[in-house]
Order: sequence, then C-alpha cells, then structure tokens
Amino acid sequence: MATVGLSWWTIQVLPPFDGAVAVVIAIASATWIIYPLDPILDPRDRDPGEGMRSWTSIRLLVAMIIFVTATIDLRDETRLMAWIGLPLAALYAIPLQGKRLKDRSITKIPFISLAVTIACVGIPWLQSGGGQPLQITLLFMAMLLLVASSVMVCDLRDRVRDQLAGLKTLATERPSGTLKLIRGLFMVICLLASSIVVMDPTAISMGQGVGLLLATITLNIAASKKQQPIFMTLLADGSLALPALCGALVPG
Repeated sequence: MATVGLSWWTIQVLPPFDGAVAVVIAIASATWIIYPLDPILDPRDRDPGEGMRSWTSIRLLVAMIIFVTATIDLRDETRLMAWIGLPLAALYAIPLQGKRLKDRSITKIPFISLAVTIACVGIPWLQSGGGQPLQITLLFMAMLLLVASSVMVCDLRDRVRDQLAGLKTLATERPSGTLKLIRGLFMVICLLASSIVVMDPTAISMGQGVGLLLATITLNIAASKKQQPIFMTLLADGSLALPALCGALVPG
C-alpha cells in the first residue's frame, strides 16, 4: 500500500511519538474508503452491465470502521484533520453534473498529489506535535513530486479505458508528452534530493535518499510498460514505499 510507505517515510523523519501505528492505519484505511467509492458513485468505473458489487460495499464498511477506530486514539487536532480531510479527499470521485475532478488531468494530478502528500506528511507531523519545519517542507516537496509521477504513470496505465469512457486526460491526449513529463520530474527530484543534502543533510538519511532515487527510476520503468497494466500498478505503488523501505534497511 503506497500510503503506508509514504506515511512511514514521514514517521522516519520525525522524532519518535505516540500513536505512530494508529496514524499509518488511519491513512491506509482512508485510502481503502476512497477507492471503492468510484464504482459505487459512478457507473463509468464499473464493467459493462455490472451493478454495485456487494463485496465493494462490505470492504467500504470495514474500512470505515477501521478508520474511526484508528483515529480515536489520536490527538484532537490530528483526529480533526483526518475527519475533515477524508470527505474533502473523496470529492475527486464524486460526480457533479456528470463531471468529476478525476476526469481531467489538469485537476486530477494536482488534487490527488496534494491530498495524498498532505495526509501522509501532515497527519504524522501533527501527531508528533509539530516542529522541524525545514525538514518537513523539503519532505513535502519531494513526496509531492513523487506522488505526481505515480499518478501520471497510472494515467498511462488507464489510457485505453479512459479513451473508451470519453475522458480527456494527459495520457489520452498526449501519451508521449506524459512520458516526457515523468522523465522530467525524475530530473527535478534528483536536483531536489541534491539540494536537500546541501541545505540540510539531516533532513534525509542516506537510505531515504537512495530509496527516493530508486523510486523515480522505478516509475520511469513503469511508464514504459504500457501493455502490462498489472506490472505498471505494482511498480507505481511499490515505488512509493521505497524511500521508507530503504530508510529502514540502509543505516545512516
């Protein structure tokens, strides 16, 4: 789960604090709530002739129970952010006059990137009591670019389905341009990682830095696997866990 890896990355940057596990569970369960909303709220995300699947509704209910249970033990301000942020994040899937924020890349990519990054950085940061503004700002910038790259890879993965649904995304309109943009973000992330090391070497560990670069490489590989959607999904989601994973495995 991508959000587990991203929130874990933030927790590694912050000093130890109570409720870290509950924070990760809350963020992960929020993701499990939002994604099943697509086929429930909009028939365009279901297979032709398919109704609302009972399993999807059951999974949504279980995720909501887990989310509420996990947030009970959080600090008041953290719980408030989680409870307000969840319905706001769900707006991307709600159709208004037949249109959704996720139907166009110009709204989808910034919205998802900001929503995921704010949750995975902001909720752990609030629960820790705040502090370390420079480190958190640099982390936010790096994570935002990484998530944006992942969203664009997923746009490429869903290009054919989106075309059939009549959606105008960056991948359906300019697939080659999307690939170039992902590669451009790779260079930006590399420059940002170098800047972080120069500005504040304590803001990112060696393992996290290696994981960040590996994540961008993995996303570039995923973007080139256009005929292998399952492989693209595994690479896109798995890449977001690499900074935290390498941060835990590589000392320093």
